[in-house]
Amino acid sequence: MYRGEIIRKHLVVSFTLISIFVGTSLKLFAYDDIGESNKKFFGNIAGGYEHAAWFINEYDQKRKRVVDYETEGLSVYRIVGNLGYGHYPFLTFVYEQPVTPSSSQEEMLEANMTQESGMEKFTWGIRLDPIVNHFLTGDNFAQAILRRAFSIRFKYTRELYFGEAKSLVDAVYIPMDAVVDYENRVISGGKGISEGETLAFKTEFIDYEVSLPLFTYGSSKPAKYDFRIGYYDSKWERLSDSRNVVVDDLPSIFDARYRSRGLLLATGTTDLGLPGLNADGYFKIGLDDSLDSAIEWDRHTGSDVVVKQLEGGLNVWYNLYFSPSREGLFLSLGGGWSMRRMTIDISQSDGTDGSSSTVFNDTDELSKLWALLAYRF
Repeated sequence: MYRGEIIRKHLVVSFTLISIFVGTSLKLFAYDDIGESNKKFFGNIAGGYEHAAWFINEYDQKRKRVVDYETEGLSVYRIVGNLGYGHYPFLTFVYEQPVTPSSSQEEMLEANMTQESGMEKFTWGIRLDPIVNHFLTGDNFAQAILRRAFSIRFKYTRELYFGEAKSLVDAVYIPMDAVVDYENRVISGGKGISEGETLAFKTEFIDYEVSLPLFTYGSSKPAKYDFRIGYYDSKWERLSDSRNVVVDDLPSIFDARYRSRGLLLATGTTDLGLPGLNADGYFKIGLDDSLDSAIEWDRHTGSDVVVKQLEGGLNVWYNLYFSPSREGLFLSLGGGWSMRRMTIDISQSDGTDGSSSTVFNDTDELSKLWALLAYRF
């Protein structure tokens, strides 16, 4: 894609309800309405940097690895300007460019931006709670119920990464469309991989979340923090490996497709522009999990298996304002981390002693660092 097309795609004009959604959506770059101003019209101009990283089975000491992973995440600088009325911006201009231009960086930038508009490059979402809390400030029961009902939050995240798997030993590669004949112990469609040979791949992490607050806390009115419960749906795919799946005495490298749906628990601030140190975190418990590949795990183990997914994440950032009015120059620095772990266990009902044993596990860690310097006028 030409640079001019990228710039044009980053010019976002939003009005009415869309401008409210975009104007209250602030996560990784805090340049929307973070001030408490009495001005009717306002403007922001900001410059920022963000770097994303992905680590696969990096710190799992018990796992006997077949491959060594090298991964690449998006690293961009960003220039942002917006104009707004009251508390919500109605015109936003975003220019982004990879720090080190390359075909993979350009593809990641394009993939991450096609599903969103406005404030967040990696995430777009609808957050009604800042609007609701602005208008519904009473302590009566009816307003409290309305705040809960209208504080629904929906978020969609799509992130693209590139990776390369270097085989540490001689192995067998099993693609998704391979056919495994367990009776004759034959694989059709696989191929041998020599030690030191590499396989390239790319992965999209796609996440949906919807949540409502159970309760809010904090000394201010309305409360600046909440505890939320909701539902999530996550999917991604990449190359994986296992020494438990052996073909002709060789360990395997295989295409894997992951899916997890379940319970979301989260807590954090509803005003992401609060001065000082801020944090939010979440925990996801899989209730309907799957790991698809050419390998049939129940036939491979000779037992019924259970797939389990757990994920946790934390974001921490510091907002520094150079004016008590939260206008003028401000600085925001932060970082985020998440880890998702999927395991395949032999079910307890098949264990001779009533216990379960893990036959496969994969871990994916995603991290981000960001910095922003902005001026509000």
